[in-house]
Amino acid sequence: MKKLRSVLLLLLGICFYAYKPVQANIYPQAKETGRTAPAAKKKAAPLIKRAIIVAGQSNTTSGAGDVILPPDFAQRRMSQLGRNDENFNEIPLTFYGVHHITRYTDRASFASMFCYYYYDLLKTQNPGADIQLLLIPAGAGGSGWSDSQYPYNSWRTDTNYFRDVVTRIKWAKNAGYQIDGFLWHQGEADAAAGTHYYHQILCNFIQSMREHVGNPALPFVLGQMMPAWVAEDPARAGYQSVIDGIPNQVPYTYTVPANNLSSNYGDLIHFSAAAQYELGKRYYDGFLSARNNSSPSGYTVPPSGQSLLLNHNVAGGLFNNTLDAIGQNDDNPSHNVHSRLGEIWKFKNSDGYYHFKLVVVAGGSLTNTYFEWKQRYSPFAMSDAFVEERADKKIIGNTLGIDTTINSQGFASLVYYSTRSGVPTTTLFHGDIRYRNASWWLSVGAIQSYQGRLPIKDDGQNSVTHIRLYAIKE
Repeated sequence: MKKLRSVLLLLLGICFYAYKPVQANIYPQAKETGRTAPAAKKKAAPLIKRAIIVAGQSNTTSGAGDVILPPDFAQRRMSQLGRNDENFNEIPLTFYGVHHITRYTDRASFASMFCYYYYDLLKTQNPGADIQLLLIPAGAGGSGWSDSQYPYNSWRTDTNYFRDVVTRIKWAKNAGYQIDGFLWHQGEADAAAGTHYYHQILCNFIQSMREHVGNPALPFVLGQMMPAWVAEDPARAGYQSVIDGIPNQVPYTYTVPANNLSSNYGDLIHFSAAAQYELGKRYYDGFLSARNNSSPSGYTVPPSGQSLLLNHNVAGGLFNNTLDAIGQNDDNPSHNVHSRLGEIWKFKNSDGYYHFKLVVVAGGSLTNTYFEWKQRYSPFAMSDAFVEERADKKIIGNTLGIDTTINSQGFASLVYYSTRSGVPTTTLFHGDIRYRNASWWLSVGAIQSYQGRLPIKDDGQNSVTHIRLYAIKE
């Protein structure tokens, strides 16, 4: 019996020694099986999609001459948003022939070199990431805001150029791009035309672009005009001074210097290709400076409470024209034709809305009534066609009795008035959605009267002769 027990214990010991437990999800050792464990699946690099907008007039795209690009320019994953046959296609970014509104196949654009430098920054900030950098070109030769350029070569809110850049902003955002900056070079056309209130126009344009991008701190970089061209006419220096002064008054902006840059041969107004190459680096440096310009010394925040932006009594006349309605008699609030509408860009509140109140000072039975509301976008950022943006509003008070139903007068935010074919411009802003019938009720900044009065409420009486518009800073 003892011998049998010893044999059994010996057999159990041998079995125990030979047994190796199976462990879940662990591959056998190579020396035991002859197999190798499969390589771990490589993790995909994170995708970073960024976009830069460049717009203005011909100096965004008019550099002539030959320039040798860095050897690795084409190796970067940089593209541009095409036009015409390539409309809304992402095509390779080039230095010559960038797809601006006005395109010169043999002319250079500084924005391409900006992207070259910015791509490196993105790679440094996002090691191991897959970077896609998109340029959105929107330069148009000779464009500006003057009456002589309106409406076909204009940046006013109701024109094709403004709508074009907003449409491309929406496209880029829908395609997953984060828009990181706005490069702007413009001013020659308005300096030549003597455009009124150019400073206020630029400030509100910057604000409008930021609202459509959805970033109140979007870096906005401007550029100086060709110094030799500016020096030819003292009036041009005044417009250059406006451009130079923007970074001292508007947060997150910068103006790129143009000293020591060459012009095209026999063409004093346009930068050469070599100058465009250098401007790309200067715009990149300016972009970094703009990101840090959060509190310019000349920027003033409006006081809390009501601020008068418009006092208009038709007994004293009408505004001279659309642009004068931006700031005519802005230093005299008691004047019958007084406007500070060009300061609207300062009045956006922390909740993301503008807060307005229109008061009828004289208007028969409507005297002392008011209409108070909030809207997401500035009136400078929307025209009649911006249906989605207009709808983002809140009614606060309405003793004036403005109709807000969609099928009648249908107030849906105060917007930039759109001129229609055969119909003269009548006002700077209005709040009537019946634009197919050329209506213009709730007129703010009127340059024409209606039956000798201000068209405020479409009630068959049209009795209003004096209004005030306030912006409320909360």
